[in-house]
Amino acid sequence: MANPLSIFGAVAATSSLLASASKSAKGLYNSISGYRGYPDTVQSLKTEVYGVMIVLQRIQKMSLDGNVLAELEPILKACYVACSGLQQAIIKCTERNGGRQPSFQDWVKMEFLGGTISDLKETLKGYKDTIAIIITSINNNLGQMTLCQLADYQREIADTNARLAEQLHRVNRPPAKRQADQESIKEVEDAILRCMEACRKAGSTIERVRQESFEASTRTGTEQSVTARRIWQMTDEDLHYVRKYLFGRELKLLEMKKRESQERHWEGD
Repeated sequence: MANPLSIFGAVAATSSLLASASKSAKGLYNSISGYRGYPDTVQSLKTEVYGVMIVLQRIQKMSLDGNVLAELEPILKACYVACSGLQQAIIKCTERNGGRQPSFQDWVKMEFLGGTISDLKETLKGYKDTIAIIITSINNNLGQMTLCQLADYQREIADTNARLAEQLHRVNRPPAKRQADQESIKEVEDAILRCMEACRKAGSTIERVRQESFEASTRTGTEQSVTARRIWQMTDEDLHYVRKYLFGRELKLLEMKKRESQERHWEGD
C-alpha cells in the first residue's frame, strides 16, 4: 500500500508544477501579445500559448486524483520549460537590442532547443491537445455519446498522435551544442512520448466504449440496429486504416529514437 504522505507530497509537487506552468504560459503570452507586424508564426505561436494557458487554468479548477496528476506531470514540466525558456530568450534578445522588442529578423532567426519557433508552436499544440484529451476523457460521459461522436473523437485523438509523432521526429535535429539544451531536449522527448502514451490510452478507452455502444444498439429495435451497423461499418473501416498507419509509423519513430539514444550514450563514453 502506498504511503499516504508520499502520495500527498507527489500531489503537492504536481500542483506546484501546474501553478508554475500556468504562470510561465501567462507570462509568455503577455510578452508577445502586444507584438504587431511580425511573421505569421509569431501570431500562430501566440494562439497556441493562449490555448495552453486556458487548458492549464481548466486543470487548476478540477479535482484530479494522483494517477491523472502523475500522467500530467511530465507534460506540465515540458510546458513550463518551453514557455519560460522562450520568454527568457525574448528577454535576452530585447536586452541585446538595447531594450527594443525583437525585430522581424530576430524572430525569423530565433531558435529554441534546436528548433524553430514554428517547431515550438507545434510542440505546444501537441501538449495542449493532449491535456485537453486527458481532461475530456475524465469529464465527459463517454457512454452518452453516439457512435459518430465517438468516432469523431477517436479521429481527433489520432490526429493529435500523428502531430506528436512528427514532432518527436523533429526533436534534436540538429543536435544541441550545450549540455543544458541536451537535457531540456531529452525532457521534451519524454513529454512527447508521454503525450503519445496518453493518446493511446484515450484511444483504447474510446474503442472499448464504441464496442459497448454498438453492442447495446444492436440489441434494440430493428431500425436502430441496422443504422448502428451501417455507422459502425463506415467508421470502423476508416478508423482501422488510421490505427494501422499510425501504429506502424509510431513504432518506426520509437525505434529510431532508441537508436539515437544509444548512439548519444556511446559518444558520451
